[in-house]
Amino acid sequence: MAKRLIRYQGAIVRSDRLLLVRWEPDGFPPVWLVPGGGREDETEEECVVREIREETGLRTTVVRLLSEESVRHDQAPYRTLKTYLMDAPRGEPFPGDEPEPGARGRITAVRWFDLRSVEATALDVLGTSFTHGSVVRIRRALGYRD
Repeated sequence: MAKRLIRYQGAIVRSDRLLLVRWEPDGFPPVWLVPGGGREDETEEECVVREIREETGLRTTVVRLLSEESVRHDQAPYRTLKTYLMDAPRGEPFPGDEPEPGARGRITAVRWFDLRSVEATALDVLGTSFTHGSVVRIRRALGYRD
C-alpha cells in the first residue's frame, strides 16, 4: 500500500444525516468512518468522488471544501485531513469495496447518522477518536450546535 500523507474524505449529508461507512480492519474492532482515502493520479476532487463511489456506490459531486487540518500522529497514518461537502442527490448507498492491493480490512455496512443527535458524535458508537473528531468538525462547519 502506498504511503499517503493526506486523507481526502467526503461528507454526504441528506436531511440532516451524515453517511458513514463501517470499516472492519483485520484483527481489530470495527469503526465508522467518513468515506475517503488517498489520492492516486487525479485531482483532489476526483479522488473524493472516486473514493465515495468505491466505498458507497454513490455518484457525487463536490460542493466545497469544509475543512483542512493537521492530524495527530497517533490517530492515523495521515498527516493532513481534507474534508469536502459532497452532493449525492440520487441513489441509495451500499457497502462497497476497498480495491487497493494490501487493504487490511473491508467495508461491511453504511449508515446515516443524524447530525442533530448526540449519537452522531458519540465516541463509543463511532469507535475511534479520529472519526469522532471528523464528525464534530463536520457538524460545526455545517452550523449544527453542540
